[in-house]
Amino acid sequence: MDIPRTMQGSNASYALQVAKATELTDSDRESIYSLWEANMKDFYMQSTSQPFNPTEKREELFHPDSRFIVYRSGEDLSSTLAAYSMFRFDFEEDELVVYCYELQISKEHQRQGLGRSLMKTLLALKQKWSMKKVMLTVFKANQSAISFYQSIGFTLDLYAGSPDYEDEEDYILMAHEGEELK
Repeated sequence: MDIPRTMQGSNASYALQVAKATELTDSDRESIYSLWEANMKDFYMQSTSQPFNPTEKREELFHPDSRFIVYRSGEDLSSTLAAYSMFRFDFEEDELVVYCYELQISKEHQRQGLGRSLMKTLLALKQKWSMKKVMLTVFKANQSAISFYQSIGFTLDLYAGSPDYEDEEDYILMAHEGEELK
């Protein structure tokens, strides 16, 4: 599968890097964690099911099974982090899936097409490896993220035991089983 190594956004160009967590530099790790914290800390502080825990989050993010697709502003890989997706190849309900643990875009780079491009790449990985679906977890309070995922074809994933809007959990699972984004 050929992944384009650059992308032209609405107002900027971006360089793409694909890496395992073990291949990231300390500086990359700090930038990735800082972006996650800037975007997500408030949701975790309000959560009853997933409290804010920086140590656990770093362990999850940089686990050896974690993979990253990273966009940097500019045209080389030494430029500033603009967005990333952290994903793993996981089993859900005895089926192999691409599980998107994180999709984070810095505020100044939102609405440039980066989120759509990252999700399109995850969907291409699903197809290449003949996996069932791309899955993700999203806080119910994160309505802008839910709207984005719905706009590109993700739906509520209701496999046995997963939470839905009526449950008391403060998150939902969403999935995309198709071949293309909307």
